[in-house]
Amino acid sequence: MTTMPSAIPPQRRSKLEASLLSAIAERVGALSTNGSPWREPALHFLQQNGLPARTEEAFRFSPIGAVSEQVFVAPTEGLVLQVAPLERAAISLVFVNGIPQALPVTPKGVVIVRLSEAGAAVGSKVGSLIHQQDGWVAANTAGYADGIAVVVDDATEVAQALEMTFVQTAESAATYSASRVVILVGHGSKLSVVERHLSVGDAKSLSNQVVECFVGAGSTVNHSRWTELGDEAHQVAATAVSLSDGASYYSFALNHRGKYVRHDLQVRLKGRHASATLDGLYYGRTGQLVDNHVRVWHEAPEGSTKECYRGVVENQGKGVFDGIIYVCKGAMKTDARQENRNLLLGPEAVVYTKPHLEIDADDVACSHGATVGQLDENQLFYLQARGIDAALGRELLTWAFAKEIVERCPYAPLRALATAKLEGKLRDEVAATLTEGLSV
Repeated sequence: MTTMPSAIPPQRRSKLEASLLSAIAERVGALSTNGSPWREPALHFLQQNGLPARTEEAFRFSPIGAVSEQVFVAPTEGLVLQVAPLERAAISLVFVNGIPQALPVTPKGVVIVRLSEAGAAVGSKVGSLIHQQDGWVAANTAGYADGIAVVVDDATEVAQALEMTFVQTAESAATYSASRVVILVGHGSKLSVVERHLSVGDAKSLSNQVVECFVGAGSTVNHSRWTELGDEAHQVAATAVSLSDGASYYSFALNHRGKYVRHDLQVRLKGRHASATLDGLYYGRTGQLVDNHVRVWHEAPEGSTKECYRGVVENQGKGVFDGIIYVCKGAMKTDARQENRNLLLGPEAVVYTKPHLEIDADDVACSHGATVGQLDENQLFYLQARGIDAALGRELLTWAFAKEIVERCPYAPLRALATAKLEGKLRDEVAATLTEGLSV
């Protein structure tokens, strides 16, 4: 392997950068001859640019913080965990610290294979959609141990959902792990993908995930994402999607907890009549930060995007929403809608919201907007006047705000889980009778 010069002197690197670069350089050296030509360019990018810092606009409101001075080590290899899927009939795939465990049996028309065994045709797709857009993506591309490719044939409607559960462990030391997934859906097919992100252990952990999804002409992908990490767990994740003619993509992302959770979602509508629906709900707990960066490119005519994210942030918690829809030259008759609404549950709750449109085409219908507010005291008084105490009233109004997004989840088992987690102590009959018609 040719050693690339580094633009960042070693003495200026954080402990996190130094430990990651050392581990990744060793891995690149071991795997550079194993059909992985993208690893060296990614390592070079990381050496030249380092990990993102607050000085970069995209990370201005969500720097990784004090954890950057933490030395992270690779987790113990060979850990095997039994994780039951939400739905017994689902195609279940489990990653432990970024490493895929035993591959599941798949139905006709579906192939799941390790990237190290996928061959050049599939391997060439890795990095082709997301590239090295920031240091975290570069660190993943250069340093993941092995990934998974999911290939769906043309004209295949997959009846079972693909459940991918990512578990990060940290029992005695701060650990770092990286996972990589490529999903290739042929023409005229349908696939439901469900991600669950969980953590085990009380020590600090940092996971770095990248998913690239290619949706063929006339195909539909429903992609649900649930994050429930521990109080010392950190995650940076990126999802990149490409849509061909008439393809449809639905993303449902719900963050329940985690010390630092950042998700970059990038959707490119490359074909005519492609459509994307992007729904998200993020819950920022006290002392925690959750960040959703959403980028959509309309590159062809007559595409549509409906984007709706809601945030609930507790006192001394922090939430970030940064969304841009690009309507490129020639993407006529684009219909793009973007909405972000936020609920603050205390005087020290913080939300940074930045919806944005960039339009370079005529004859389009586009809109965007954002709101940030607290619970409506009039609505709270209304509930108290009918015998509901203040604490229960606040829970009720908060659930009413979140419920609309939760109910859009396309995967019934996950929808039930999210409802049970977020509804809190509310009695079913109270929620059923009093949330109707309430809005915040």
